[in-house]
Amino acid sequence: MSAVTATHPEAVAGTLGSTMAREVNATFAIAWREVLRAIKSPVSLAFTVVFPILFIGVLGGSISANLSGALPYAYLPFMLIGMIANSMYQGTITGVTNLVEERENDFTAELFVAPISRYAVLVACPGTKNCWIYTVRSGDNFRSIVNWFGVPYDTVLRMNPQIGNPTNIRAGDKIRMPPPTR
Repeated sequence: MSAVTATHPEAVAGTLGSTMAREVNATFAIAWREVLRAIKSPVSLAFTVVFPILFIGVLGGSISANLSGALPYAYLPFMLIGMIANSMYQGTITGVTNLVEERENDFTAELFVAPISRYAVLVACPGTKNCWIYTVRSGDNFRSIVNWFGVPYDTVLRMNPQIGNPTNIRAGDKIRMPPPTR
């Protein structure tokens, strides 16, 4: 245990509290974005609400008639709860899938962390027109770099013959690329 932790435990508590607050804030921002996305898509919202009712209305009666003698409980309320839970599950899976996709494409980093011009992190190639150099940062991968700048993967690979395997780039490597399209 460090001297700071031993003599000032409130400093550690403050650090944990601010970290937790940032995490909660980020989670809320992402969840709120998903809520807004659902509201802006009336077809998806209508399908989520109408599908369980339609399913129970169309199939509920015949299923209930077939199972009512064998089950010791009312089937339709049980089925309604299951349909609502399934709709919530599908919405959650869609949101998580969107987050993973956006993380792979570095969209969320651009949105929350780096609202800067892409040219701010590029240096012009000396003596070459329409060529820019990007210095790889920690956490970058080749696909996220080309997606962030909106440049063709194959073009960037051709401009960098020193990169044998694009999965082996390291922080500090220099990557040449055409002008960003985004």
